[in-house]
Amino acid sequence: MKRVLTFVVFLAVGSAAKSVPLQCYQNPKTDAVQCVNDKRVTERDGIRIAQLWTGGPDNIRETNFRLFVNCSTGVVHLKDRDGVSFAGGNGRETPAIIELKSIVCGAKVRK
Repeated sequence: MKRVLTFVVFLAVGSAAKSVPLQCYQNPKTDAVQCVNDKRVTERDGIRIAQLWTGGPDNIRETNFRLFVNCSTGVVHLKDRDGVSFAGGNGRETPAIIELKSIVCGAKVRK
């Protein structure tokens, strides 16, 4: 059974705190979570882009990685902050990537 969760992460920015709503996949065996903010998905040349968040049920943090998803073809790439693609595109996707792809493709894209 897949587990899709919604988390609200509170970030301290200077003296003010802001909340970040995240849509997450939780691994049922390890409780590890991978998340995206579906309200911050962007699109460039038909490719949707979302920042990746990861952690456990008690500590979720933003990573230096972004998901690049072509919703037309279903191809997903995970890229680091330098734009180097190091995962995805091989058709052997994990349940986490399948769920995150669904979240990213179903999100309303910011204009």
